[in-house]
Amino acid sequence: MLGSILALLAVLAPGDDKLQVLTTTPELADIAAQVGGDRVEVTSLLKGPEDAHFVDAKPSFIKAANRADLFIVNGMSLEIGYAPLLVRDSRNAKIQPGAPGYVDASARIRKLELPTGVIDRTMGDVHPDGNPHYLLDPMNGKVVAATIRDALSAADPAHKAEFDERCAKLQRSIDEAMFGAKVLERFSADALSEALSQGTLEAFLKERGLHLSPEKTVITHMADGLDLLGQHIRKDNGKLLIKPSAKSIKTMLRKVRGVIKDNKSAAAGNLLCQLPPIIRGWAMSHRHAVSAHVFPSVDHAILQALWR
Repeated sequence: MLGSILALLAVLAPGDDKLQVLTTTPELADIAAQVGGDRVEVTSLLKGPEDAHFVDAKPSFIKAANRADLFIVNGMSLEIGYAPLLVRDSRNAKIQPGAPGYVDASARIRKLELPTGVIDRTMGDVHPDGNPHYLLDPMNGKVVAATIRDALSAADPAHKAEFDERCAKLQRSIDEAMFGAKVLERFSADALSEALSQGTLEAFLKERGLHLSPEKTVITHMADGLDLLGQHIRKDNGKLLIKPSAKSIKTMLRKVRGVIKDNKSAAAGNLLCQLPPIIRGWAMSHRHAVSAHVFPSVDHAILQALWR
């Protein structure tokens, strides 16, 4: 009996609680979820289609901030219209500016397009601290991941090794998406990133007997969008939209249909064990994106596959 009670107390111990992470944007929420894994519960104040420049603070925001262990902001004055009031009214000492739980994701980002001279509201939507849309550069995702990793490690030192591992995995996936796994076997990601940031990547590769393939190298307008890490990113009337890419949807559905095909004569319990991890994992990866229309269509496709 005593052994059972001790086991129950161990399960309920506060040290096993997940960190409550609150972010301002879906992009930050996705990075925090990938770095934190099952040690965090992440909430984004903004949803996919909302414009980060125009946010109305809601009572639910204050409640979420009050419960947060970490509050991750985009920074560069993007949230200047609501975040200071939200933090103040949350009455949460953990996330006040200067506290370890207040995380400015832009802290290590090189600031671009800093305005000069006198700045005022008559000039329109001017960002006094530089362009806050730094995550349009995928390489900055690596920098933000490291910033979030360090904040998570400070809040939960017992799982630092896990955060380090997951952060490295995310950074590696970004490098592979940008440069390709074979190129990374020959050159360090830091050297390639530096050449890319300096605009000398093509020359860097040419000096070493490699060249960029014109068929695979594409410069696209943000209105047309691009696929990156399973997401389709584009701008629509000035709003940044991120949704699951068509390739990501097809890959997931192909896996689901393969499982169903392999278990045609098996008991229903087999499918109930194999399908949820595939579907849930994919859905969790895209839950902060603009998925209101995508998810129902995926549901319908899976239902059709099961019906057949």
